[in-house]
Order: sequence, then C-alpha cells, then structure tokens
Amino acid sequence: MFKIIKKKKIEMIILVLFFCLMIVGCSSLESRQQNISDSVFLSDEPSYYLTLNEKDELTDISLITAIVDVINKNANMVDVYKAIPEKYKTNLSLYDFTVYLSILENEKGYRVSEFYRLNDEKKAELNSNLTTDMPSLALLTQKTEYYIFSFRADSSQLDDYTVIIGIQHDDDGNPYLSDKWIQSINNLNEFSKIYFDSIEKQDSDMLAWLFTQSYEESPSDQMAKIDKDKADLLINYYRLQVKTSPKDSIPIVLLPNKMSFLQNLEIQNNDGKEYRTCTFSQKNDVISISDPYPEMIKNMHLNVYYKDEFLLSWSNNGIRQTYYSYPLNDILGEPSIIKTSLSTSLDENDNYWHITYPEISLIIRGTADRKDKSWSGVIERIEMDAESKNISLGEPKTKEGAIYIGMSLSDFYSQYPFSPEADYIIPGKDQNEKMEMVVQVNKESVQSLILRSVY
Repeated sequence: MFKIIKKKKIEMIILVLFFCLMIVGCSSLESRQQNISDSVFLSDEPSYYLTLNEKDELTDISLITAIVDVINKNANMVDVYKAIPEKYKTNLSLYDFTVYLSILENEKGYRVSEFYRLNDEKKAELNSNLTTDMPSLALLTQKTEYYIFSFRADSSQLDDYTVIIGIQHDDDGNPYLSDKWIQSINNLNEFSKIYFDSIEKQDSDMLAWLFTQSYEESPSDQMAKIDKDKADLLINYYRLQVKTSPKDSIPIVLLPNKMSFLQNLEIQNNDGKEYRTCTFSQKNDVISISDPYPEMIKNMHLNVYYKDEFLLSWSNNGIRQTYYSYPLNDILGEPSIIKTSLSTSLDENDNYWHITYPEISLIIRGTADRKDKSWSGVIERIEMDAESKNISLGEPKTKEGAIYIGMSLSDFYSQYPFSPEADYIIPGKDQNEKMEMVVQVNKESVQSLILRSVY
C-alpha cells in the first residue's frame, strides 16, 4: 500500500534514527559535516577549476562535468563546491551539496560513462508531475533541465543503469544548484535510509511504526494490524528468500517529488536475475512509499461463489476444466453471447465467446450457440462489477476471507496488503499457465474484480 507520512513526522523519525545510530556507534551525518567543514579551511588555494564560456559564465556542461568528476572520484567534493561561484549555488550549504552528491556515488566500481539531456516530451511529463505534487516548486520546475547519467562498471557481472537529475536556471538562463531542490531530495533520501535500515535490521516494530505514521489520526486496530503484517512479510521475504541487502539499492531517479531505487535481487535457489524498484514519492508535505512484494493470488480466491453456493473455479487442483452452460444458465439466468477475440492470445484459431450473465460475465475458449444460449469451453476471463451483488471469490460474502464488489479497502488489504504497490494486479500460476487478478478500487471500496489468463 502506498504509505503517506507527514513531513513533521519524518523529521521526528529521522531524529529517532539519529539517536539509535549514536547508540550503536555509527558515525552521524553531523560528524561528517564537521569533518567536511574543517577541510574547507585547510587551504585557500583552489584545487579544482570549472570551465567557463567566453563570457566567463558557467554552463550546464561545465557544472555537470564537475558533478561527474566527483562521482568518478576525479575530484574532491569540497574542492568542487569551493570552485563553484557563489551565484551558482546561492544558499546551498556544503553539507547539503555533500549529502546530495553522496547519493550518486557508488562503491561497486561504477563510473559515469556519459550524460545527455532528457528529451522535451519526457521533460514535460516530469514537469507536470512535479508541479502537481509540489506546487511550491512550480516556478523552479519550469526553469529546470533534466539530464541522464549513464553508469557503467568494469565488471561484466554488473549491469549498466541510468539516473535522472535536474539542473536549475536563473532568469538569464545561467545554470545553478537550487538549495530548495536539493534539500527536498535529501529529505527523501534520509527517509529511504531509515526505511532500508529497518528492513536490514529485521526491525518489524520500527517498520510497522513507519507505516502507521501515514495516518492523520490514529489508525484503526485493523489498519495497524495490516501495517504490522506488511512489515513482517517484507522482513521474512528478505530473511528467507533474498541474498542481497535493500541498503545496496542504487538510485535511478533523483527528483524532489520522487526517488526511485533499483536493487538486484539474488533470490535463493534461483540463478536468474530479478529486480526490485522501490520508490519514495513526495507530494506537498507528505511522503509515500511504493515497495513491491511478490504477493500471489490465494488459491481460495480462484473459486467463485453465487449467494451461498459454490459456482465454478478457475482451476481444480491446478487443472483447467471445461464448463457448460448447463447448469449455469439455470442458476444465473439467460446470458447474451457474442463472438469475440483476445488480443493477447497467441492462437488465432481459437474460438472465443463473451458470455454475459446479469451478475457475471465470462470469456470462454470453446463453442457457443447464440440461438439456444448454450456454450461449452475453458474459461479465460471472469469479470465482476457493480451488478455482481451476489458474487464473491473465496467464500460466500458473509464469511471471512471472501472478496467481493463493494467490500471496504481495509478488508481487501487484509487479504492483499501489497496490492497498491502492484497497481492492484496480483499474479497467479497454474501448472505453468499464467493468470492474474485485476482489481479496480475507489478511495473507499472495491469496484470491479477480474480473473484472466496471461499469455
């Protein structure tokens, strides 16, 4: 579930973590800042020079090149900061500059191999999202150019990746580093470190507490339990199935309203590569987390009930079966039958039929007769909507564990707590045949349910 955490609460969380880190002997960011500040005064002689244009002005290329030199360890961070003229870093402290560039540094042998400007179409999309999420940065956003850094490692075992960053411009078109822009990014980064650290230390209480900070008021007991379940699921997933650590995630988007981290998951007993993208989004004064978890359809939710009686099943012990219009027509009423197709199907010769009953509709692969309303075949799609008042999955509507149209989101999240992270598409698998459940919701309840094959 997307988790929303107020800015003031984030500051409190960061403070709590700071004292925890002090207790275990970890060096704090403040001590690092002091070391950096001390080094500023070691020498007044410039050790790094920025390339200026013929008008002695800084350009995007020279500023970005300086940043790349720091990332690639060709220049000292403090030297680069001192070399940037004050008008190109107004109000940007050495501390914030250091924290920001430290996010981009990589200790695994990666170097920036090239950089290039983002195209206008993608720029417009980012600007639109930023302006909507953070109106206070709207004017700044309109004067921002976005650049992509391509990171490459010497080792063939490591995959290349890219990072998106932004550079601001003043009214004369000169590039500069905005303190507000960078501080917003640093804020997101601090929160991500707390989150990853909680998973790393298997601290389910801290992780659950982070989740429960999303509510403007104290969460209900049900939602608090859901958040605790999410914390336990994530921690057990990493403890039992994943070899790599979430703190080894690398940033791929660095924007005030969005930071995304990519992690190469080394799954136990799996030689293939899998990736996880965890995103922290900031909208106005709140932060939300999207952290995917490999949630699967529960076997019970492959069974369809009508009123209090079992109606049909997507599969029986993993085996797809053929269904017939009798006795379904007697139970559900007279259907309408239309010849159709599935654009995702690889078999053009299959006969697909859309069978629509008053409360449920099916797409079958088989045969049908429109005149006598008969059909037979394997079900490839099951759809439920607002008319499905007596239909449920898993159990009759009156029993615990059932999911159905109109159920509250909190009840649905009790069954599938990570469904928002998966965009409400929950995968399933039956004897190497892929399928999925697609759920549509509004702010309060479930609006539609679909079970469908995935080709």
